Amino acid sequence: RVNDMGCGVSRLPDDRDDRATSQQRTPPRRSIAAGPVFEHYVATHHGGRVHPVTYDYDSDDESQPWLPREERRVLRILAERRGEFASRAEVRAIQKAYLETLREYAAGDYANATVGVSVRALARWHPGLKENPLARRVVATFDVDGDGKLDANEWLAACITLSPRGTAENKAMCAFETYDLDRDGVVGVQDLVRTLEETTHGAMSLTRRSRMAEGLVRRFDANGDGGLEMNEFLHLLNAEDYLGRFTVEMYAFDGASPPRKPRKMYL
Repeated sequence: RVNDMGCGVSRLPDDRDDRATSQQRTPPRRSIAAGPVFEHYVATHHGGRVHPVTYDYDSDDESQPWLPREERRVLRILAERRGEFASRAEVRAIQKAYLETLREYAAGDYANATVGVSVRALARWHPGLKENPLARRVVATFDVDGDGKLDANEWLAACITLSPRGTAENKAMCAFETYDLDRDGVVGVQDLVRTLEETTHGAMSLTRRSRMAEGLVRRFDANGDGGLEMNEFLHLLNAEDYLGRFTVEMYAFDGASPPRKPRKMYL
């Protein structure tokens, strides 16, 4: 065979050629070091067989070797929340902040290893949260087991999500979980009515809140089921709103890695 430059090239046998092509197309697999949120989601939906980078899975149905777009987005957010996209220096800063916050807002029993950061105390007294009327609901979205405390993994997810470096889609998922009070996977009219009551401190009448909530649902409800699902809720606020309303400085980090110590030279 002759290539475009006029030089002769040898051709691999068909079996070797196919093997080389498959190796180029198949991404390298590695084990999933998943946090509790990711483990629960993957175990519930796909039996833990999801690839953490490409988000494909070992499906029995050969016609659907890839996850749907919505699930890929969710898995990408969960990977961000467990710190896969953060530097080691940032993760260490978050861990340091967790120990410092634990001294002020601890809840639980040290003897039984059930201690964690109190959701109620953190939302009430943290400088970046105490002025937010939805602070307790925002922090509670990261309390996966619902025990009223944030363990180290839940604290990591909260810090990364609420960080100024957190992505807009991650903050949007936090906003959706904050607005979805009854945890039915849909932001309905009653969810918006109660949210408006808390954000306006009762200054708006119930009739006006209901009318506003019904108008928002009617405007953004694409499938007409009477509620806003996650993909519909994304259009309720723009990216700037998510970044502005769900950004809190939970730990000190300037974005730079600390300088490495010089190695000792042995002669």
